[in-house]
Amino acid sequence: MRLMDLSGSQMVQSAQGHWRRHAKSWRIGEFALQEFGQWAVVLKETQTFIGWAGLQFYLLDHGMYSTPEIELFYGLSRAYWGQGLITEDSKTLVHYGFHTLKLLRITGCTARLNFRSQGVMRRVGMSVGDHPSEPESLLGVLNNPALAGITLE
Repeated sequence: MRLMDLSGSQMVQSAQGHWRRHAKSWRIGEFALQEFGQWAVVLKETQTFIGWAGLQFYLLDHGMYSTPEIELFYGLSRAYWGQGLITEDSKTLVHYGFHTLKLLRITGCTARLNFRSQGVMRRVGMSVGDHPSEPESLLGVLNNPALAGITLE
C-alpha cells in the first residue's frame, strides 16, 4: 500500500467522483500552499483506491479560546479494516509531519465510540483523552520527540 498525491492521478480523481469540483480543487491546492493535505490510499499491487489519509489545519476549540493545530485524519473502505493499513499510512504521515514539516505536534479527533480509530491514534503514539469542547469526542495528541523541551515564546 502507498500514499498517492491526489493531484496527480486520473484514477483517483474518477474514483472520487462524489467530490464537488471546488472541494477537490481546494484539497489539491493545499499541497501547493503548505506541503500537506489529503492523500489517496491505494493498494500497491492493483492501484485500487481504498481510502484517504492526510494532515490538515484544525482549530481546536477549548471553550474560551482556540488553538491552531495540525490534525491527522483518515478514512478507509470497510473491506480493508483490521489489516493495519491506516496505521501504516498514519505512521508515514506522522514521520513526514515531524521530519519534513518539522511540526511541533500532531493531533487527531475521533468519536468516543470509534474504538478502531482510537487504536490507530494510540499505535502512532498519541495520548488519547477527552476533547476539551466536544463531550462525544476524544482528542489524540502526539508531540514531536525531536523537539522535546523546546518552548515557544
